[in-house]
Amino acid sequence: METTSQADRLNQLSSIVIGAAIEVHKALGPGLYESVYEECLKKELELRGIQCQSQLTFGLNYKGVNTGKSFRIDLLVEDELVVELKAVDELTPLNEVQLVTYLKLLNKHLGLLINFNVERLTDGVRRKVYNFNDTISRHSIDHKVITSTLLNNAEASALSAK
Repeated sequence: METTSQADRLNQLSSIVIGAAIEVHKALGPGLYESVYEECLKKELELRGIQCQSQLTFGLNYKGVNTGKSFRIDLLVEDELVVELKAVDELTPLNEVQLVTYLKLLNKHLGLLINFNVERLTDGVRRKVYNFNDTISRHSIDHKVITSTLLNNAEASALSAK
């Protein structure tokens, strides 16, 4: 896959997922279990023609040896985008570390952390890029794709700085 095409594809997927999550949040509002949002987001993505796997379990190998440790991600969209869902009062740095761990171990380059327990869903969206430039040189993901329409100015500045 050509680099700009991959960046464009990842940006497009993240925009679709965020749009679908906004639709779910509009329909359900805050205050429900994470599993409710997961099922509804999965259905919303399917309605939009987007393939995703939920509750995908994978093991940790170290130097070719299975450690016995396993992880479970909420959604893997089109085998490219990791989506971790929350329904908590506030996202923490630990939530972001969890997403980066999944990105690193699965060798994926883009992830979304989405907290549904907010009044405006865009206040609960965090986007993480992992190892994109090291893997594919000279091109980067355009962080402004979602910031221009979905996030307020403070969040947009924070994402642009990353």
